[in-house]
Amino acid sequence: MPDPLADELRLRLALKAAQQGAWEFDLGSGRGYRSPELVRLLGVGNASPTFEEYLSNVHQDDRPAILSAFAELRTGRIDESTLQYRLLRDDAQLIWVEQHTYAERGERGEVFRLYGLSKDVTSARQTELALQELNAILEVRVAERTRELESERTALDAFAAFTETAGSQIDAVALAQHAADVLRQTLGEVSVSYYELEGALWRARVCSDDMAPEIVQVLVAGIPVGAPSYREAVESKTTVFVPGWNAASEGVAQTETYGAGAFYPCFVDDQPQGLLAMGTRRAGDWTLREQTVFRSVGRSLTLALERADAALKLREQNLELAARTRALEGFADLTRDLSLRGEPYGLVRRAQEVMMSLLPAGVAFY
Repeated sequence: MPDPLADELRLRLALKAAQQGAWEFDLGSGRGYRSPELVRLLGVGNASPTFEEYLSNVHQDDRPAILSAFAELRTGRIDESTLQYRLLRDDAQLIWVEQHTYAERGERGEVFRLYGLSKDVTSARQTELALQELNAILEVRVAERTRELESERTALDAFAAFTETAGSQIDAVALAQHAADVLRQTLGEVSVSYYELEGALWRARVCSDDMAPEIVQVLVAGIPVGAPSYREAVESKTTVFVPGWNAASEGVAQTETYGAGAFYPCFVDDQPQGLLAMGTRRAGDWTLREQTVFRSVGRSLTLALERADAALKLREQNLELAARTRALEGFADLTRDLSLRGEPYGLVRRAQEVMMSLLPAGVAFY
């Protein structure tokens, strides 16, 4: 015959090996039962709790799920459920519990008892939460990197657009106008200006069409070289981004409507050739995309100015070389005439002809 004590011992050994504990709850008496294994696993001393006593140990945020499952089981809408919830042990330690619940029905189909198995899944849950946190961090990093790549791609597009529009242009003001157009086309609602140094003033040579006439008038009249952000950009030879633009402290009148500014110094042969500036009426700081595009266009403009400066120098050298060549050819012609002509005034006249051929239109006297 079956031995009930032996069966119970085998059950308890199996529960211990699986690190689980058994429980049951009698709906008629409103009292439950926890096996010794479950009492030990959960760290609670009450082995025969009421439903309210059991619920008092459950974390308050997890109680609604417990109450919902209990109502569905008690009314017979479901026959089993699996829940994970946080439980407060008697030593005030919070653990995660996985609870499997089954409904037992009477002859008429009514549910009269709930029973099941529970186990401590804190370690597994902590690992899962750690993985979720790691995935969230990775998603943030991927999103940040995606934004960085998008900014870099936009900056490359802006560089390509500037290179295409600037072409072989060597006029500094025309190049600056191209830079302003590219910034406006790429970033939208921004104001762009380009300055050249004249004495102790930065005078605007280019102003985008969106700028109010009174602002243009101030910028064209000139900004002192000592204006804080202008000076910082030139002295540091780096891009300066100014969040929270303050027209008074910056020394630039009529610009109170702007929320942020940016300055890129263009150096050629280690000298400040010009200053590219950008402003936005949006409050706050520049976005990563805006900063990347502005730097890219600033570098493109500087390279173009360097190329233009080299082209101008080369043109001057070519003109000087051509003048020297013509002078040498004229000297050769004059030397040959000296050997062929004997009449003095004829030689003077020939010398005048050679000289005037090398100079702008004019007259010569002897």
